[in-house]
Amino acid sequence: MAHRTKPWRLTIAATIVVTVAYGAWTLSRQPGSPTPRTATSTIAGIPAGAVVVDTRHYRIHSSASPKDATEIGQALEALYTAYGDLFPIANDPGRLPLILYRDRAEFSRNNRSSPWAEAYYLDPACYAYFDAAAPNPHHWAMHEAVHQLARKASGFPRNRWIDEGLASYFSASRRVDGRLQSGNIDPTAYPAWWLADAAGKRDMPIRLEVLLSGSGGPDVNTHFNQYYLSAWSLTHFLLHRHSGRHVGAYRAFLEAGADRNAFLRHIGTIETIESEWIPYFRRQVEASIKASP
Repeated sequence: MAHRTKPWRLTIAATIVVTVAYGAWTLSRQPGSPTPRTATSTIAGIPAGAVVVDTRHYRIHSSASPKDATEIGQALEALYTAYGDLFPIANDPGRLPLILYRDRAEFSRNNRSSPWAEAYYLDPACYAYFDAAAPNPHHWAMHEAVHQLARKASGFPRNRWIDEGLASYFSASRRVDGRLQSGNIDPTAYPAWWLADAAGKRDMPIRLEVLLSGSGGPDVNTHFNQYYLSAWSLTHFLLHRHSGRHVGAYRAFLEAGADRNAFLRHIGTIETIESEWIPYFRRQVEASIKASP
């Protein structure tokens, strides 16, 4: 799902249309390239003259530079591995399509989601842009790629805030030496960068009952980042509480529908989990404040 983020505006990306190989990363528009299961003709919004960047699990249609497209491809492959470690991928979904625009201006001209979106997933493809000036130019594409994996590789039932929490969990994790360290918080990624801003807010975190039911809480339009931050923190808590001993229960919760009944059956009571999660969230806020320059 498209998400609102802090506005990074300085984008410097040259458009270079070439055919070149970067090891296992192939940039091509030549005959004989592997054909993705989703035909290109069914994907809207591919920029004219786009270079195709093939990785093992992704096909990136890019108007960004080959270097930038390759960098996004490496980040997506790290995500695919980390996601597969948590949710084993039994059925290969084929190469998953991503449309990568050279900058935010081109993305905005082609945007078919909310006007404020920085990236979005519209089946079958993810849509994002590259911002070389951003501290983390990958996280918006990674966030949407998690939604894509959840639909194409896992088939999890939909629950908006659980779905967004899982996407935020992976996209706000650090990538170190080419590997995504799931749960190692990257403060330059959405929504983790809003943690310090949550200090003192009375409506933070959004109550667990609201996240599970999708109703009864503050207006999403005026509390958008609060919802995302709460969903991210809840997911982080559920996957890491008690040293990760409850990961199996979290998987079962998703597979059972990720609704209130599934939560009570596999995770615990609302009162018990909230009594542990709210202090956990506040510790995350305090840690973010201490780490701020």
